[in-house]
Amino acid sequence: MIFRYAISLIAVFFLISAGRSSAADELFLRVIAPHDEPSGYCLDIRGHRNGVRLQSPLQVHTCKNGMWNLDGIFDTVALVRGGALHMPHFDLCVEATMDSPGADLMLASCNDKALQEWRQRQTGEIVLVSTPGLCITMKDGPGQSAGARFLRNDVALDRCTQDAASRQRWSFIAPQ
Repeated sequence: MIFRYAISLIAVFFLISAGRSSAADELFLRVIAPHDEPSGYCLDIRGHRNGVRLQSPLQVHTCKNGMWNLDGIFDTVALVRGGALHMPHFDLCVEATMDSPGADLMLASCNDKALQEWRQRQTGEIVLVSTPGLCITMKDGPGQSAGARFLRNDVALDRCTQDAASRQRWSFIAPQ
């Protein structure tokens, strides 16, 4: 019995140390301030279900609670352990197109490129590690219609500033 218990503990240790995420580690990445969308804006792939556009820049979209939402789910373990914004259901990572203001956020195969290495500050900003003055930023202004119940807006890298803080602070939240 002790032997089985020890083997179970070793197996759990290897699963955790391998960085595998569980459903509890797969969360939305939401702008903390709701702006003009009471449900909040979450980082999202353009399109829906079979129509997701993996080659298009990412956007923010009404957080999709209670429906298919795999195009907005991130692996929090990958960010904490390795600095990656990993979308587990597509096995792709967020990559900036360049390290300057206005750079789009795209999806690419996960690698060790500097343009894929992110860090979340204690205040919620997500910065490019190689250029920590640049934050993932929701575009200023109201959302645009994305169907009867949804709004969307653009997202890109921009200088981290106090004036833009409400569009640059993010939190991981569980889908409801």
